[in-house]
Amino acid sequence: LKVSGRPFSGTYALHPESAARAPATACSDSSTEVPVPHVQAVAAEAKTLALVRYVQRFHQRSVKELSLEFVADASNRLSLHAFRKASFLEPGIALLLPSEEEVLREENSLTHSSICSA
Repeated sequence: LKVSGRPFSGTYALHPESAARAPATACSDSSTEVPVPHVQAVAAEAKTLALVRYVQRFHQRSVKELSLEFVADASNRLSLHAFRKASFLEPGIALLLPSEEEVLREENSLTHSSICSA
């Protein structure tokens, strides 16, 4: 699972009034990654894994690839903003997901990750 950060203004065109107020940064294009706070990276991973589990449980399908976009609000809480890409394995093929306990152990051992942040 990879979490990466990109500047919102580099991905989406801002209204001219908003663009004038936005600070100019060196990373204004969407290809530049920006650092993501560890807490946000962990939250994005947990939300992504929850979506994968939801699809397996309620639709009996396994996710092959999933690209999501989260946006951090003023309180640094993440909201799902967009589904960039989703593909699934053939029906009947199931992937074994790590248990929630294993995920928690991994989250506690992460030293650095990066997310889509505003």
